[in-house]
Amino acid sequence: MMDGGASEDFRFALRAATRGDHDRVDRLVTGLDIATRAGFARFAQVHLACFRAVQDEAPSATLAAMVSALRADLAKVAPAARVSVAVLGPVDPLAAAYMVEGSRMGTRVLHGRWAASKDALVRAADRYFGLPPDKGGWRAVTSALGQVAIGSPRAARIEADTRRLFALFADRLEAEG
Repeated sequence: MMDGGASEDFRFALRAATRGDHDRVDRLVTGLDIATRAGFARFAQVHLACFRAVQDEAPSATLAAMVSALRADLAKVAPAARVSVAVLGPVDPLAAAYMVEGSRMGTRVLHGRWAASKDALVRAADRYFGLPPDKGGWRAVTSALGQVAIGSPRAARIEADTRRLFALFADRLEAEG
């Protein structure tokens, strides 16, 4: 369980408590060369498998758009690729939203690496990186997290589920590496 420390806002406590988990996923994603066909295909496969698992437990319009875009992009760069959907189990919708909206921000950071690809097929797989930003999504998530009481059962559940979500991505990235 996290220690809220000096912060009285759960969103900051959650970020601090899951920083190592987040850093692990960032290191693994950054290690992919998404400008190459193989690296992009791996990125799309892992994200599709994991986001499908999240979508099964906490559906949202943003997540549906992400899954659809990843499917279309993967079909362009690796039409024969198979994606086995990860198994997640129940997840707090706010933990799922935290992961999804955070991932959207991460996608903006990766956009330049993808756009610099010299492979025309990779650049043509533009649905995922072409998704419009949801300007209010992250703000809504952080506002909702700010309403969760530090030390409450819900806070503990959100933290545990957020850690499971980060592990889902990291474990899949490592397993398919």
